Amino acid sequence: MAKFPLGQVLRQSLRNREMGMYDLYLPLVEQPEPAAVIRVEDITGPILLISSKMDTMWPSERAAEKILERLRAHDFPYAYQHLSYDYGSHLFVPMELPSAKLFRSERGKNREPARKARMDSLEKTLAFVGQW
Repeated sequence: MAKFPLGQVLRQSLRNREMGMYDLYLPLVEQPEPAAVIRVEDITGPILLISSKMDTMWPSERAAEKILERLRAHDFPYAYQHLSYDYGSHLFVPMELPSAKLFRSERGKNREPARKARMDSLEKTLAFVGQW
């Protein structure tokens, strides 16, 4: 926590009127420390990734793409799928959460499309798990 730029995160969040740390995480996703990389190719089962293009907390869509690249490069033998949504926040769960108001992607004109995306992800998650 000593190195965490809390002031920067708070200023940016206030300026943008939503919580966000995307800019802090993007370099870590693009060029991760080798010791921090999860060896997803060693997972022994299907993988479902869910991301939102409006996730301001971290680059979830880019991180999922990097995971897919790694799975393909290692000829991953199990099923894998990435559900990427235009709407929705970092709190991509199939329910309304009071804390979702912290994200512009969950307010105003985005509220209903975000709700639909969350519910769609629930249905697709259940179908994915149902295949096992």
